[in-house]
Amino acid sequence: MSAAPTAKFDPKAISAFSFTYRSMQPDGLVRLGYALDDIEFEETLQLPAPRFRPRALEELLDLLHWVAGVSYFKAAIPHHLVCETGAPPPAAERLLSALYSEGLGEFAVVNDLEQLPHPQFPRGVEWEHPEAPPRLERVLVPVGGGKDSAVAIEIARRSGLELELFSIGDAPPISATVEVAALPRHLVTRAIDPRLIELNGRGALNG
Repeated sequence: MSAAPTAKFDPKAISAFSFTYRSMQPDGLVRLGYALDDIEFEETLQLPAPRFRPRALEELLDLLHWVAGVSYFKAAIPHHLVCETGAPPPAAERLLSALYSEGLGEFAVVNDLEQLPHPQFPRGVEWEHPEAPPRLERVLVPVGGGKDSAVAIEIARRSGLELELFSIGDAPPISATVEVAALPRHLVTRAIDPRLIELNGRGALNG
């Protein structure tokens, strides 16, 4: 007996994209929740366990939640966005508005869109930082394995500051760059929700 055909996914039927929750466990496991209407997703990232939880880390988790969400937003590109965990402050809102629009230029071409997406992020209040920022003593350089990574490492190396590397995944170009740099590296693993891959097979926008 043949399996029943899989229902087609219609991106135009989705009315809203939601940032539903985010959390970080003591061992560094980050959970990021999203939804396209009633279709829910959870992405996980395994970070090095934090030694403490300053307010700045909470704000970075918020920013990570919003930025990583673009992978799920692209499945349907609805205009309406819902930030259930709080709206981004003005500076972050401007960054995200550009990322979710101009940052999707190649995506728009691949999917033959008539124009770039222009979702409207709600705007929250500025984050308050009553204390002066600490003196910069260490630099964390992201490594993607390309020539930009190599240049960034050498520029940071000449600063005289303590230098460590950061990468998401350990693809061969990344591991080769890390080996040549001979510097400590923080490795993060990312797991995209398999339901997103399933939607791509049913007609979701992709790229």
